[in-house]
Amino acid sequence: MRLFNKNKIRIFLITTLTLLLVACGDNLKEDKEKYLNNMQPVYDMEHTYTKAAEQLDTSKIENIYVGTELKIKNEELNQYLEVLDETLIPLATEMQEKANSVEVTHKEIEMLHDSYLESIKLKKQFAQGLRAYLDIYQRSVDINKQLSDYGEKVLNNKKARDTLIKETHSNAEKKEIDELVKVINDNSETLEIEAMILQKDLPAVEKEEHIKNVLMPLLDEQISGINQLAIKTNKGKEVRTLSLEMFYTFKSYYEERANLMRVYEDERNYPLKNILPKLEVSKKVSDKYHKNVKKLDSKN
Repeated sequence: MRLFNKNKIRIFLITTLTLLLVACGDNLKEDKEKYLNNMQPVYDMEHTYTKAAEQLDTSKIENIYVGTELKIKNEELNQYLEVLDETLIPLATEMQEKANSVEVTHKEIEMLHDSYLESIKLKKQFAQGLRAYLDIYQRSVDINKQLSDYGEKVLNNKKARDTLIKETHSNAEKKEIDELVKVINDNSETLEIEAMILQKDLPAVEKEEHIKNVLMPLLDEQISGINQLAIKTNKGKEVRTLSLEMFYTFKSYYEERANLMRVYEDERNYPLKNILPKLEVSKKVSDKYHKNVKKLDSKN
């Protein structure tokens, strides 16, 4: 009788344990089906994101640097910006919001879900980081073009002014032009010396301060000195106009130089070598997630 009771107890425990295991398996299966159903819109967005990201030529992008000539066509750069602004960034944001709102009740699924959230986070960081970098790069290209234009304008004005100065003049014209040349030459050496400071290996902030506190006042002083001269002859007025255009262009040039220095500082906050790998890492994390979600079936 005692042996019979022991057998009944053993059978009861085995049966109960089996039922519990089956119940756990059923719960996991139900939770997984519900979870996958809720996550399907996110998966669809991920697929769209991946296809859109393929439009970015990352191998070409990784070879562009702030301060260099445009290595990709403007049309291509604009296409990249459009993909980022209209697809990748909005999608990553929506994926993050949607995935965060999905209820996860099973611990095993929760662990996998957290890894998927990390892959979305990386996708968003990639898109936002690359967008910021391309914006900085585009600004640098625009500024460098502007600097080149200013430099060309100064050279053309100087050439025209020097040609005018070498012409034969009346005594009155010669006197006015000589006065102009003297005023210009008085500060030219100081300007050249101070401008060379920008070629030194100094922090960008220090160079910006030098432009603001030294070069700009010197240029203003030069312009003021030229304007104070009483010029009456037409030739004298032509030389003065060309000289003033040169120094006003110099001011614009150094303002842009300061802007370019700020662009270089901004670039440091978005190192391209840290941005581009995020896309591949996010894909690996996502692939592993999808693989492990499928493996949950074997645990039922």
